[in-house]
Amino acid sequence: MISKLKKLLYFPVAQYFRFFANIQLGKWKPRIIVITGSSGKTTLLHLIESQIGEEARYSHNANSSFGIPFDILGLKRTKLTLDEWPYLFLKAPFRAFKKSYKEKLYVVEADCDRPNEGKFLASLLKPEVTLLTNVGRTHSQNFDYLVANKKFSSVEEAIAHEFGYFLEHTSDLVILNSDNELIRKESHRSKVKIKHVSLTNLASYKVSNDHTELKINTKDYLIKALLPKEASISIQMTLDLLEFLRIKLDFSFSKFSLPPGRCSLMKGVRDTTIIDSSYNATPDGVKSILSMFDKYPSNGWFWEI
Repeated sequence: MISKLKKLLYFPVAQYFRFFANIQLGKWKPRIIVITGSSGKTTLLHLIESQIGEEARYSHNANSSFGIPFDILGLKRTKLTLDEWPYLFLKAPFRAFKKSYKEKLYVVEADCDRPNEGKFLASLLKPEVTLLTNVGRTHSQNFDYLVANKKFSSVEEAIAHEFGYFLEHTSDLVILNSDNELIRKESHRSKVKIKHVSLTNLASYKVSNDHTELKINTKDYLIKALLPKEASISIQMTLDLLEFLRIKLDFSFSKFSLPPGRCSLMKGVRDTTIIDSSYNATPDGVKSILSMFDKYPSNGWFWEI
């Protein structure tokens, strides 16, 4: 009963905060860059942040129909309890007219965990640029009824359709992963220029003890982090975005780092190495990490997922 009530109230309540977030966006007027897709969003956001730095604001830890309006309004849930909500409801109208953030670029990680979330967020953000990483089975149970009602032939198609709303609402440039068939099918919804990236542009790939070496087309990149080969898609997207923004590239990605739980290296007992990628548990994410793990040079292992 409580679960059904939460689902029923999710968008009506989110709409309240979206209304005031839209007022603040109208005052702020940032150039908005949306990063979306089933997985790989956080890696891409951090790659972009390592290049753009303080010139942009980033929606860290906020990617939903509540999180993004909260981030725009400067609201935060601290205790994650019901008694926080009256404060948030009362504060939102005042935060709509607060002093705007100084950054003129807003890089937003946006998810589509349920039907209509893509439509809800895309129509709020109206991005100048959208980067669509991939489409796969994430939060798929929320889309099962659409398949049961024969609106889509598969859960993946239903999820892809939701991400497609960002393509519809983008005003200048779409950068997408052309290796994904579902993304290619949704690309017709874009009315602006599309740039395609692909794993076929990855000429070589090697993981070492604490870094990754990649050759993309004719350029070499050495990144001080463990990354699966699929991360070359994110690197290509970063390059295309920087070219669009006319920002000079740091080929070394020297300021790049990832949050814990994403290919984090730890020393284990008895000369073992722990690679913690427990945050990414989607089928595609697990597959890519296991493929990277297969190439990691070591005699002793412990793998945590």
